[in-house]
Amino acid sequence: MREGFAIFFEPLSFDSAIDDFLFEENLSWLETVKSWGDDSPSIDRILLSDEDPVLGAERRNPASWALVSFILNSSNEEYRRFLYEGILLLDSSSSAVENGLVIAKRGATWIDATRASADYSEYLASRKTFTELVEAGRSAYAAKDPQTAEKAFYAAEELKPGHYAPYYYLGLLAYERKDYALAENHYKSALQNGADAALVNYALGVNAAADSRNTEARKYLEQAKKASPERYSAKADELIARLPK
Repeated sequence: MREGFAIFFEPLSFDSAIDDFLFEENLSWLETVKSWGDDSPSIDRILLSDEDPVLGAERRNPASWALVSFILNSSNEEYRRFLYEGILLLDSSSSAVENGLVIAKRGATWIDATRASADYSEYLASRKTFTELVEAGRSAYAAKDPQTAEKAFYAAEELKPGHYAPYYYLGLLAYERKDYALAENHYKSALQNGADAALVNYALGVNAAADSRNTEARKYLEQAKKASPERYSAKADELIARLPK
């Protein structure tokens, strides 16, 4: 559990400019934990991992993080009570194995193990990785379900605000709603985060043209041509030729 807390709170930092703490949950182990499927360690095995060599060091840290994440994010207050009371029972003079046994026994006295196991599995299934969210958004976009797609892409953007993919697709969705100002903002965010310059500049050009901002449209389309002539010269020239002088 100690390792789990360390991983969970690793992103915590203090911003002196706003005189407050900043926290974005560390989900770097989520994909690993979900990849274990039915072979994921049980709650008891995680709590007793210090005396369980079968769990192995390579699984102990991600499994400990997953349990801490479950307890702190669960809507069931009983799990947090178990955690708080367990912390109070810790003894600095006892070994990690001894403390683990005390906490496990405490939990067994008033938490239904079967229900807790089911809740834990359901929680892990409910937490989506960045890749899962982007793929869900793409699938919904292809299926002409913009509301579901937008929800998935915004969730992906919250997980990785520095990744270009959610912004690009949110730009496409805004463009289809004819919200050209919002689409441009999303596309520019995608560019700032390392998206394909040719692809996004072409999208910006199409967006500006649809918004009757023809001078800007030409600028973006020329940038798309410059970034990748082989892919965009013909398409950009065709669109530029149709723009009013």
